[in-house]
Amino acid sequence: MLKDMKAQLEKEAEEDEEIYDKLACWCETIEKKKAEKITKDKAELKDLGGQIKEFMAQVSENTAKINELIQDSKANLEDQKELTEMRDKEHAAFFGGKHGNASG
Repeated sequence: MLKDMKAQLEKEAEEDEEIYDKLACWCETIEKKKAEKITKDKAELKDLGGQIKEFMAQVSENTAKINELIQDSKANLEDQKELTEMRDKEHAAFFGGKHGNASG
């Protein structure tokens, strides 16, 4: 009976060792994959951080260009208004003078 128990314990020990070896292998594989993924993700984050800085610089540059264009547009509208007023005065003077001479 002791021999049977010893044989049973040895068999269970071998099975436990096989399970342990499989589990240890699985753990090592998962750990290696996760370490590789972490390294890859860190590099990707660094790259994305660089891209964000580039995009922020582009946004700043484009904002400055937009503000400059807005100022140019305002100046052009003011110039257009002044020139239109001048043209209207000249037009009124030209046609007002002709009407004045023709009716006189």
